[in-house]
Amino acid sequence: LGDFGDAAAAGVVAIFKGQIGPMNPNENVRSHVYLHNNIFFSRAVDSGADTFKLGQGDAFARKSALRDASCVGALHKLDIPGMHTLATVLVDYLGVRMVCQSIVPGILLGEKTHQILYGAVESSSPLAWDKDMHEKLDKNLGKSMMIASRKVLRTPLNDDRIEKVSSPENKSDGEEITKDDVIDYFGSVEMKAIRGSDHRSYCLDLTRLTPRDANWVPHTEGGTGNWERNLGKNTNKIPSDLQDDEWVMSILRPELVMRFTSMKLQEKTASSKSKANSDEDNASEKQVEDAVSNDDAQDVLDSLRMNLNVFLPHLKTLEHVDNAEFEKIKKDEELAREVAAVLWDKILPEVTKAVKDAPGQVPVDGKSLTEFLHDRGVNCRYLGRLASLASEQERNDVQEEKDLIAGKISSIPRRSMPFCWLELLECEMVARAAKHVLDKYLTENGGASAAQVSKTVASFLSALMSMSEESAADTEHRIEKINSNSDDRSQLSLFESSVANAVVRGRNEIWTEIENEVGRRFRYTLRLYNKKDQVSMSRAPLIPLLRRVCQRSGIRLFAKEYNIGSKGLCDANISYPISASDIVEVLPILRHAANDGRESFAPFSNGADAANSSLHILLNEAKQAYDAATVLLNEKNFNLALEYIQEATTLYQRITDSPLHSRVSKCLDLTTLILYQAKEYEMSANHASKALAVSMQISGFDSADVVGAHMVLSHVALQSGHLATSIKHHRSVLYLTELLAGPHHTELSALYHKLSGIYSDVGSVFVALRFLQTAMTRKNSDRVFQAVLNRQVAQIYARLGQLRLAVEKEKETFHIFRMTLGNDHEFTKSSKEMLQEYMVAAQAQGKLLAEQEEKQMAEANANAIADEIIADEIAEEKRKKKKKNKSKAKKKK
Repeated sequence: LGDFGDAAAAGVVAIFKGQIGPMNPNENVRSHVYLHNNIFFSRAVDSGADTFKLGQGDAFARKSALRDASCVGALHKLDIPGMHTLATVLVDYLGVRMVCQSIVPGILLGEKTHQILYGAVESSSPLAWDKDMHEKLDKNLGKSMMIASRKVLRTPLNDDRIEKVSSPENKSDGEEITKDDVIDYFGSVEMKAIRGSDHRSYCLDLTRLTPRDANWVPHTEGGTGNWERNLGKNTNKIPSDLQDDEWVMSILRPELVMRFTSMKLQEKTASSKSKANSDEDNASEKQVEDAVSNDDAQDVLDSLRMNLNVFLPHLKTLEHVDNAEFEKIKKDEELAREVAAVLWDKILPEVTKAVKDAPGQVPVDGKSLTEFLHDRGVNCRYLGRLASLASEQERNDVQEEKDLIAGKISSIPRRSMPFCWLELLECEMVARAAKHVLDKYLTENGGASAAQVSKTVASFLSALMSMSEESAADTEHRIEKINSNSDDRSQLSLFESSVANAVVRGRNEIWTEIENEVGRRFRYTLRLYNKKDQVSMSRAPLIPLLRRVCQRSGIRLFAKEYNIGSKGLCDANISYPISASDIVEVLPILRHAANDGRESFAPFSNGADAANSSLHILLNEAKQAYDAATVLLNEKNFNLALEYIQEATTLYQRITDSPLHSRVSKCLDLTTLILYQAKEYEMSANHASKALAVSMQISGFDSADVVGAHMVLSHVALQSGHLATSIKHHRSVLYLTELLAGPHHTELSALYHKLSGIYSDVGSVFVALRFLQTAMTRKNSDRVFQAVLNRQVAQIYARLGQLRLAVEKEKETFHIFRMTLGNDHEFTKSSKEMLQEYMVAAQAQGKLLAEQEEKQMAEANANAIADEIIADEIAEEKRKKKKKNKSKAKKKK
């Protein structure tokens, strides 16, 4: 599979260079398909009404291809015997999404060499059905993914959809099909199973394994109506409705379905226990547990299976055909709405509350943010809703502080919403929207902009990284300044030729399209980016945005210092602050269907760092060994845990033939933890160094995994006594965190505080004080932690004898503790006592200083008088001596 991904990416690049010819050269370029190295290449575009599908448009086709790859990956991980999938890779390159798949044996040799067992390929064809395939799907995939089988019409598409087909036919292979024929169908109606010439059954077009998200269904068509009710003000860039073909492919995440199922089972268990307790007041605990366990949990699970064909357009209704089944579908729609409502009303507020209450878990970049949300069953299309909740919470925090100052309230919550959360959400939204806008620029006018991709990309990035456009005078002044410095080559352009059809847009036009895309895709209006006020500009991190846009678009820049955040220029030939010569290359970004569930697309590159690092490994023995090591670690059985984790590491490396895999990295992390808890600090530090090296090779030096690896190594090195090594890696964490997340990330304050503690322990008091003062300048969402910082600064001031400054800091500490924890809290009482001690000491010091000053003044006055007397005596002596000399002179005369 790893070689397949490499060959697919190389094939796509060769296609764009014209090195591979299409199989159908007489058709439109959009319809061209290619066959190279036994890989079938096609564009993810709307192929017309003849193909069996439920949506229209290129946006729907792109999203459908992505969903198909995700579902193929899920089926690959289940590893169901007798069910096969095609090796599938999606490659985005120069604005075009290519679908690269292996070939069903015999499918290119005519209809007699393969057989459609399930589903339909053409819109006019009735659905094929095979009993064995249906039972296999229902038994294996249905149980594991909570998918229900439901009755559908053999010709499911409605008349309006069929009328668009160029040559409607009913291909039934001799079977009589009427318009009211109904079959019990599993999964999505687009799914199909084909038996190839090798007699294997292949599942294709797995566009859905969960139902459509009812929050993104128009309320008039059965949706929840949550977006319509929360449209709010200043929404001129947000569409007023959800009528968009792309949202047909907006489905729920499997993690959400599993979480909802678990929640319902817990509710059922609690209800059964309550009922058993009420019915059997004198029953023993064992009898109550038996009553609960006897409840048929399987019936509950069966009732929670989801119908994948709800809220879909162009489908015929079963009303008046099978009323009982029609009522069942209505219940399925209600269940889908309930899941969507749980996501909107419960999970999204829970995520916001978790970020506020535990700011240490805030991700550091867009990639880790994506994984953070997906683990909780939240799609990234809800970034706008999360940003709205974060912004609302920030407004509440500001109002609470105003009320406290005005005396309306006497206490304030300990935690506030971290500023970095809203910044991270907006940065990710802008980066995702910018990718789609750039893709549109590269593909418009027949791909004219792709012919001069460096210019188009540089102009686009310059618009993103600037605050306003340069005037002609500004440009002339800057170029004169550059010409005086021969070493600055930022304005050199290697691409003087121009393409007539290519269009270069200005900064305002680019940002307008990005804001419109954010409004359409996330239903959100930007509050930080592309604003003129200083507060918003200071909270719009540009370096993380540039990094994220390059990641999602496959752009490689020269490493240099760019004048980001100033005025910019977006010209047909010259752009600033990023010029065409700064663009190294634009890489294809690849999404393998068999990846391990991390972020979908990643830039492709050959070499050691691309060694199948994200592919899922089907090896139960290694997973069992890893899980056993985790259990044994919790039981403090370090020796046996170490044996199991070493076995797991060896198995994974044998499969991948390389240590550069995410599973190997996890094994090294667990080995480090086992050795650390076993107090083998030197060996633990050695494995932590290996884990850091593997993480850097897999994801680059600037990734969330590398930040975590640096942090672990710093901690282990500190424990083993290697102070210089610990400080070096701790500073790396500081640098990378600020690079990835911006200067307002909530962990920066804690990191500076920890570094201060290290220097304080070795006696470097002044260095420790400097880091503490820096920690206090960083935005911290925990007011109690801010008070702790104040207290430690006060302690250092007291240690240095600056008791007045210590009193000031301890007063701030006491004030924060009192308004957040109350007067009766132990911290508040301790701070009050410490403040009194500092005040007494400061008074004593002041009194002593006053006495010393008075004594010094008295001594100074005495010295002044003595100096005056001595001066008088010297003057008198000189006068007498002068008089004596005069008398001697007279006698000589």
